[in-house]
Amino acid sequence: MKNPLAKVTVVFPALNEEKNIGGALDSLLIQEKKPAQIIFVNHNSQDKTLEIAESFIKKFLIYGVDFKIITEKKKGISNARNAGCSKANQPIIASMDTDCRPSDQWVKVIEEVFAKEKKIDALAGKVIFFDGSFFGRKVSEWGYYAFFYSWMKLFTGFHPFTTANAAFRTSVYKKIGGFDATIVSIHGLDDVDLAGRMSNGDNIRYEKRMTVYASSRRYKDFFKMVPDMIQRFKSLLKITRKYKQRKKIF
Repeated sequence: MKNPLAKVTVVFPALNEEKNIGGALDSLLIQEKKPAQIIFVNHNSQDKTLEIAESFIKKFLIYGVDFKIITEKKKGISNARNAGCSKANQPIIASMDTDCRPSDQWVKVIEEVFAKEKKIDALAGKVIFFDGSFFGRKVSEWGYYAFFYSWMKLFTGFHPFTTANAAFRTSVYKKIGGFDATIVSIHGLDDVDLAGRMSNGDNIRYEKRMTVYASSRRYKDFFKMVPDMIQRFKSLLKITRKYKQRKKIF
């Protein structure tokens, strides 16, 4: 009997990612339980990103997956994410990045958790670096992101997530108005901002079985990483002031 499709829409954007788009789509193609819908947002790519994505249309069609490719010309990562999420026709939206490779259980785990835990509106998953230093890979394997999320929850008052590996109910996403379109750069933490508006204190949690393997490329250039991290920390302070919950979390 053919494995039914999961009631999940996977959304991810890309700008000039010809080196990564094929691997990202391959990882979705080999999911044990494939998503009913995949929406790839071409965000003004000038390389072969779109051409490579189009080569997967027939591959997904074989499995009955609704694979959509849309183009978003407005600048700003939030505009790209919103363009994709606005086309979602499934009750759950799963988010990843183009340099990510979800484990073959990723979609299956997402659907199972949301079906079982009705009070959960969003999930943050485990991110493991597949490249970079040995130490960096090991720290991520040991659960760095779980520690990071716990610290962030204590600091901000709500449970954050990263669009590299997150899932949320489509109805909740629409209710809060989606990603903030005024946040242009990824360093503006559009994903943390979304979590801040989505959180009621206990409706977002970490799921370690929801695993994505990601590139550590953004952390390799020290002289670029430092100013980026400073910018991210400033964004975090701004978001915390806006959405910090007053009630006790722990």
